[in-house]
Amino acid sequence: MRISRPGIWYLNPYINDSDPNNIRYGNPNLDAEQTHNLNINYGSFSQKVNFNATLSYSFTQNAITSRIFIDEYQGREGVTHNTYDNIGRNQSIGLDGYLSWTPTPVIRMNVNGSLSYTDIQSTENAGVRNSGFSGRGFGGITFTLPKDVRLSANGGIFTSNIQLQTTQSAFYFYSFSAMKSFFNKKLDVSLNTTTPFHKYRDFKLTTTGEGFVQKMNFQNPMRTFRLSLTYRFGDLKSSVRKVQRTITNEDVLQGGSSQEGTGTGS
Repeated sequence: MRISRPGIWYLNPYINDSDPNNIRYGNPNLDAEQTHNLNINYGSFSQKVNFNATLSYSFTQNAITSRIFIDEYQGREGVTHNTYDNIGRNQSIGLDGYLSWTPTPVIRMNVNGSLSYTDIQSTENAGVRNSGFSGRGFGGITFTLPKDVRLSANGGIFTSNIQLQTTQSAFYFYSFSAMKSFFNKKLDVSLNTTTPFHKYRDFKLTTTGEGFVQKMNFQNPMRTFRLSLTYRFGDLKSSVRKVQRTITNEDVLQGGSSQEGTGTGS
């Protein structure tokens, strides 16, 4: 069993009312999630091909999930409240995979991704339920050419995680880069671009609750171009001794930003 403590964004009781019709706040009374996991892993590694796959199943009785409802706030009726609560009963089965292939010293390719099916139901209201597939995928190829030239292309696609009351549209990205080294690899000149053929990313969010449906549509700028220069002065011969003991809070549930679970009625 894995115990996941809620992160600070889930707990922070500060009320963000910058949008008076749509307020957001955390819940300091949240309990830690208790999740039962079962994983099966397979891997194969060689000089040219590396492969790894994991089949997993998880069950959470008290999952932390967004709780969205309409109530009054400071005398205003019809205000949407976005907070969190331990009201999710969550089951999920998924497959994760990674593959890298180096067919020649010049070419290196890699792909990785995941696909999962999730069923989540409210323990507070049996009529509130959501289920479906979600996933993500990434891929890239790199060419190492003569005269210290390197070309690469990458791309990826995300679908939204299955949540109790919200659904989000999928989005994708792609990027290209070219790099050339000079002066015995002391100077690197690189040109990078992300989604050069699409200026914006369209995003849709739909929230459903007791007696209401909210929809939000917006665009984020995506297209970028970047030229960078990197120069290495001298030779770095000294080394920094790594601390042998570190503290990592792996039991903290990440996410819960103030932007999650928000919507504007339309």
